[in-house]
Formats: sequence, structure tokens, C-alpha cells
Amino acid sequence: MQVVFDQLNVAALINTGSSINVISKNLFDSISDKLKISFEQLSDPEIRLANNEKIKVFGTAKLKAIIHDQEQIIDIYILPTVSHPLILGTEYLRTHKVLLDFSDFSYGVKNIHVQTTKKIFIEPNTELLTNGKVPNFVMQCLYENRDLFVTKDNPNLGFTSLIEHKINLKPNAVSKHQNPYRLPPYKREILREQLDDLLRQGIITPVSESEELPITSPVVLVTKRSANADKKESQNFRFCCDFRHLNAQTEDFKYVIPNLQELTESMSDLVPNFITSIDLSSGFFQMGISPDSTRYTAF
Repeated sequence: MQVVFDQLNVAALINTGSSINVISKNLFDSISDKLKISFEQLSDPEIRLANNEKIKVFGTAKLKAIIHDQEQIIDIYILPTVSHPLILGTEYLRTHKVLLDFSDFSYGVKNIHVQTTKKIFIEPNTELLTNGKVPNFVMQCLYENRDLFVTKDNPNLGFTSLIEHKINLKPNAVSKHQNPYRLPPYKREILREQLDDLLRQGIITPVSESEELPITSPVVLVTKRSANADKKESQNFRFCCDFRHLNAQTEDFKYVIPNLQELTESMSDLVPNFITSIDLSSGFFQMGISPDSTRYTAF
């Protein structure tokens, strides 16, 4: 691996059998002092090699170097005599994510460089759309999995079968049957359209007149943020249930839900190819409710 110390070019040896980075004292002395960030003498000036032999160490240092056109800091041990002037061990390979391919004795570095073309300042709490080109392989992936997305040709929401939502009421829960909210005629028609669609998909089911329901909740139609308020069309409104009373009678969760910051911090040591957010079309309708809990969600 080619390592550049100012005007000094050095061919470093990659050694997976060494856990540390090593430099000969002669080479260290020939490097410009401005590239030596720090130097420290060890209290125990000896280290033990793989063959159990002890060897004297002059000290440790942090050196500034150029590798693959990038400025890097190398933590290194200074030895009096070394089989190779500069040896990079697993400490360097791990820190800089160097991948070794023994099939052709080559190596690669996981670095992706992105060059900005212009500065864009986004005010807090604002939204901005920027144009970009989607790679062909991403478009191919989306097309091959098009059945996973809600479209005009595939309007059904689908739902997960991996988990069901269970509602546990408090021991002193209070039953309450709330009257429906008043809606203007055009909203009543939109509500009927949306209920018919939910019935068709099996997301909701009719309640038997003889079934005992401890709680019923009213429904509301909320205008979507992106909708045209002047257009009285079904797709411009979101069907919602007012579950405030039900929520007040429900026991709190006994486990901690991770927040977004914790989740993103957990990926700090990884090098993913893509990070994206995928929104469910109607998330509350796409997780089933436990059969013994549906009686609490009547509206």
C-alpha cells in the first residue's frame, strides 16, 4: 500500500498477523516533524512478538500521512529494526475499513465520495424538493417489488401477519358510548365511500347488533396536509377514529420504544449502501388487532 509522508513515498506492508502498526526508527527519523502529531515513550519499553521474542520499543506516535489521496492519522509503534520499514496491521485495517481479497491478493477501501455542486440552505421546519437521478438498478428493484406498493393498479393495503395489537384496559376502566360527530352531507358521502373500501379489503367488519360493546368512538374526516381544500374528493380526506377515551382507559406500555436518534446512532459503526425511510400507506390499518381486543375499537 502506497503511503506518502510529505514528499516521502513509502510502500507499506499489510500484515494481518500483526495487531499493531510498526515503523522503523530510521524511517521515523526521516519523516518531517510537522507530520508527527504526537510522540510518547512507553513505561514498559518492550513488546512481545508472535514468536514470544521480546523487542525494544522507542515509543509510540501519531503520524499524518496521505493514503489514496486522503489525509489519515496512523497510530504507530517505533522499533529499532523491522523486517519492513512500515507495517500496517489489523489496527489500521479495522479503523479504516480495509477489505482484503485473497483470491487475487488485492485490497479495497469502503469509501464513497460525493461532490456537492451547489449550496442549499434549508430553514428549520421547511420542506424542499431537490432533483436527482435514480440509478437504473434502484428502478429495477422497485419494479420487481411493485406488488409491495399501493398504486391505482394495486389499491389493496395489505397487512402484517407477524404481530397483532392487543389492548389491555385498566382494572377501573369506564365504559362509554359516544355519539357520532355531525358531518356535512358531502363528508357523509366521502365517509361512506371510505368505509365501503375498508369493508371490501377486510380491514373493518360489521358489528352484530347483539354483540356487547363496552366502548364506542366517533369518527372524523381530517383534511390531508397536501390536499386541495376546495376539492371535495375522497382522497383529500383521512379517515380517523377519535380514540381519546379508549386511550385514557388503556394500560400504559411496560417497555421502552426506541426513538429515531437511538436507531440512527446504532448504525454509526456500519457502512450501509442506502439509508431510506419507507412510509406505510395507512399504517394503522396495516396492523391487525387481536380478536379479543376488536370490541374496544368499535365506531
